[in-house]
Amino acid sequence: RPWLHCPLWAPLAVAVIDRAASMSVLLWLAALDGRPRRRSNKLFEPSKGEQPSLWELWESLAEAYDWGDVVKLMRTWLMPEYRTVGLDDKQAHNVTMRVLMSAHHQGVRGRRIHLPPHLCLTCCALGSARLRVIFVRSPFARLVSFFRMSWLGNPAKAHNRWEDFSVFVRYVSEAHGENSSAELDEGGLPLRRLQWDLNGSAADEFTHDDMLHTRAMSEWLKDPSLGEWPLSLQTFRVVHVEHLREEIPQLLDVLCNEHG
Repeated sequence: RPWLHCPLWAPLAVAVIDRAASMSVLLWLAALDGRPRRRSNKLFEPSKGEQPSLWELWESLAEAYDWGDVVKLMRTWLMPEYRTVGLDDKQAHNVTMRVLMSAHHQGVRGRRIHLPPHLCLTCCALGSARLRVIFVRSPFARLVSFFRMSWLGNPAKAHNRWEDFSVFVRYVSEAHGENSSAELDEGGLPLRRLQWDLNGSAADEFTHDDMLHTRAMSEWLKDPSLGEWPLSLQTFRVVHVEHLREEIPQLLDVLCNEHG
């Protein structure tokens, strides 16, 4: 679902689309988002800046984690932070355990810490009084990016070499085509899924995750989960990932002229 990210320090409402430089855009937004500085010496304040950005807060969190030191992370960062935002010791302990739920489990993309909501990017439904922006990318480049990230060299995939890229493209084409079968995902929303026959046996090589990551941008904007607030491309300032050098300065000019 393409949430609108509405950073505190800039009047932007940005729709982030998967495989369209999404991680880079989120890191950029983290430098524009944050909270006011805590002025009291009695309150935990890990940032040195006057306008703490999420990027700074995440960096201080990473330093406290110190390459896997969970005890240090809890003692010097998480517990003081939770007390500062009003949790008592029991609540702080419970939330800390939830944050560290995956810290000791090596998943597909490594160990992870789940950020509490108040340290996540700021989202909004409508982006009222903000400049709506969407970053887009060549559909082919998006497919190449996802194949490189999730299929190339992956032992769980039969077609995991660059020579197999054409098969992957066929998967995508047929899965999103008119004849693809409709199913429901865990949330009860329509999600098409492709069954493929490998070496004479039925296999499900192209999964729900692959399906979501290869959706067209137009499908994301029409996602049923948007409910009563669908996103119309005509309401966005479109920035092409392939032309950032020219279009980011243009975006800044529009932002200054309309919201300066």
